[in-house]
Amino acid sequence: MIALFVLGIVATVMTVIALFVVLITGRWPEGMRAFVLNVMRWYLRVQTYYLLLTDEYPPFELETTGTLASSVHCGRSRMRNPARSE
Repeated sequence: MIALFVLGIVATVMTVIALFVVLITGRWPEGMRAFVLNVMRWYLRVQTYYLLLTDEYPPFELETTGTLASSVHCGRSRMRNPARSE
């Protein structure tokens, strides 16, 4: 739980940094995005275990395993910018 707390702080800092990167470049760097999403996935797996929604203890890894019912898959969005004509 302590590791998840520390990773949550790091993910929050990375999200704030990513905010400014997105404002400047218009893109969220893939490495930062993957790290934040993997921390969120791990947090979700731990919460499902603590709330007794699953009996399987979550593995200590940030990568998705896809074996848990609480696995979340976030794909890239293809949102269009209405101000930009394509």
